[in-house]
Amino acid sequence: MILTTDYNDENKLIIVRKSGVSFIRLESIIFMETSQRCTRIITNTEDYYTHQSLKDIGRELPDEFFRAHKSYIVNMHQIKDIELFANCTFSVEFYGSSEKAYMTKKRLEEMLTKWRD
Repeated sequence: MILTTDYNDENKLIIVRKSGVSFIRLESIIFMETSQRCTRIITNTEDYYTHQSLKDIGRELPDEFFRAHKSYIVNMHQIKDIELFANCTFSVEFYGSSEKAYMTKKRLEEMLTKWRD
């Protein structure tokens, strides 16, 4: 769930975890990845883990977040570089992180179209 504003007028993503609830500033999210039914949210300061699916989280996110691959949602404002990784797969590098996400060629074309609009 997205909490649209708080007392600082910041947008936050509300993540339900086994041990509680986290309120994550949207601008701090670099990307999200899912593996074995667990979603990891990578931010500028720490990682968060939840069993909420990328599909469910993605429904709540604003337009600057893009589904790059079935296992990744990226914050387009955090993208530093996109390089060819394999035949139809691209590696996505981010500002302030050594971690990478992956994007299909089809999704790259969709994202570039979205950016141009």
